[in-house]
Amino acid sequence: GVLAESNGYMTRVFLFGTQDGELIWVSDPVSGYIRQMEFTPAGDRIVGSSSSAALFLVDSSDGKVLKSIGGSIQNVYGVVTDGERIYMSSFDCTLRMYDMELNLLKSTKVAHQMYQLAISPNGKKLAIGMNNSGEIEVRSTATLKKLYTPDNTGVSGYFYAVAWSN
Repeated sequence: GVLAESNGYMTRVFLFGTQDGELIWVSDPVSGYIRQMEFTPAGDRIVGSSSSAALFLVDSSDGKVLKSIGGSIQNVYGVVTDGERIYMSSFDCTLRMYDMELNLLKSTKVAHQMYQLAISPNGKKLAIGMNNSGEIEVRSTATLKKLYTPDNTGVSGYFYAVAWSN
């Protein structure tokens, strides 16, 4: 197994062996600091977001940058993948879905700025932690349509991190 890591405001990705902690490779996929990254379910790629590039894909075998997109999308916070699609949240209140070649498939506006995302274990739902609303939205991974908002009566502030249980 391997472990990918990015240190705070760094622009580099480090890949370590999990058996011995040996550094396998270092990659500089983007110019801005890395906000989030994760392996695809197959483990062959790392998908991530940064302050300068909306999304990037790195080959996990050698650290080679396969593709990145950026430019006009600012403050990308959440990125998750099911191995077929990539979902991205940003502070422009737009939830986006991409294919694994970083082609935009769908996008939709949401009511609040978004933080982290989580895909349900069955792959059908996407949880979104919202900024300054005390809400979590649950949306369809296929259509991005809102399914429901859990009852968070009495909660103020924001939900930075979200997760599903098995």
